[in-house]
Amino acid sequence: MVNTPIPRSRFYLFVFLFSLSIVEMAIASILLEKFSGMGWSATFAEDSEGYLLVTRYFSGEQIPDTVALFRYRLFSPVIPYVVSCVGKVLPVPSAFFLVNSLLWIGAAFLFYLFSRELLQSDDRALACSIIFTTSLPVMVWGLPIMVDMGAYFFIALIILLGRRLKTYKGAAVTGLITGLAILTKPTLVSVLLFLVLYQVSIRAGGRAFLIAGVSVTLVMIVYYSLGLEFKDFLSYSTPRHRGVVYVLNSLFFCFHGGLILVFWGWKELKENRRFYVLFSVSVLFFYLPFIHNPRLLFMIYPAVIPLICAGAATLSQGLSERFHRDKKSVFRLIIFILVVVSNLLTVIYLLVTRTFALRSMGDLLKFLQVL
Repeated sequence: MVNTPIPRSRFYLFVFLFSLSIVEMAIASILLEKFSGMGWSATFAEDSEGYLLVTRYFSGEQIPDTVALFRYRLFSPVIPYVVSCVGKVLPVPSAFFLVNSLLWIGAAFLFYLFSRELLQSDDRALACSIIFTTSLPVMVWGLPIMVDMGAYFFIALIILLGRRLKTYKGAAVTGLITGLAILTKPTLVSVLLFLVLYQVSIRAGGRAFLIAGVSVTLVMIVYYSLGLEFKDFLSYSTPRHRGVVYVLNSLFFCFHGGLILVFWGWKELKENRRFYVLFSVSVLFFYLPFIHNPRLLFMIYPAVIPLICAGAATLSQGLSERFHRDKKSVFRLIIFILVVVSNLLTVIYLLVTRTFALRSMGDLLKFLQVL
């Protein structure tokens, strides 16, 4: 079997994407440390305590079953288990940082591959990955002791596999990976719902049944072996920070000015609309009943960022004709502006939510009353 070499242009593209991700990691680390507050920092965030308990458990420490936070976070065992293995060589915070960094880079590459197949364009696919790797949720929650970067990684991997799925063997493998994704973050059951709906929509009900069966079986076996019950999940999953204002706030911080471009992108992209609709519906189905947080809403990114890039291409076409400029240069300028805005919003978000500790509408109203 002959290995096909990577074209030189694509190699440089990968190098650029890798370098940009490293730069964004450095910026994120500085910002997280600079605008620390509420006991959080570049390594420690809102859910870190629970994941540290699970990591310590997998490292051999006895954690009492009476600790409800431990049992709740045990529903997400994959990343803590991997970190416990790496933690035999590195300190646990460094192990989390290393694992999440690799997941960050891997997600950016996988999302590029998926976007290239979806949009049939290297330039637009690169733009999609650039927007992803510079997005606020990735910068804020990608590196700390959390599992969200693992969730973003598995989403990119599963949708890429799902798009290439042709056989029952592939369906079984996809089911296993989807099971691991759910064990990384339970809300990724939304991706399983998408896979089932998508396979059924293309009249591949057998593959849909196999994917669901394999993934659910794997998850149930792991949860049973860990002694988990449904009541353990309910102990900390009470809906909070919910409402239209929170949803709009999350949309803004996730995609900001790109939301305007989504409408133009939808008009341009006639193909693959089934994917955009089914993926959006699947994510929102599990997002809306629970916490309306940007890091959870960002799971919708594969159905939004490609539309943003398609919209940017449409806008660049119009601007280039009006101002007699090169279309590619205008397109790159639009993407650059989106990157700058995302980084600036990250500063604002961290300043407000961490330094000023304003994490809900109630906190904001109290702050305004004091002023």
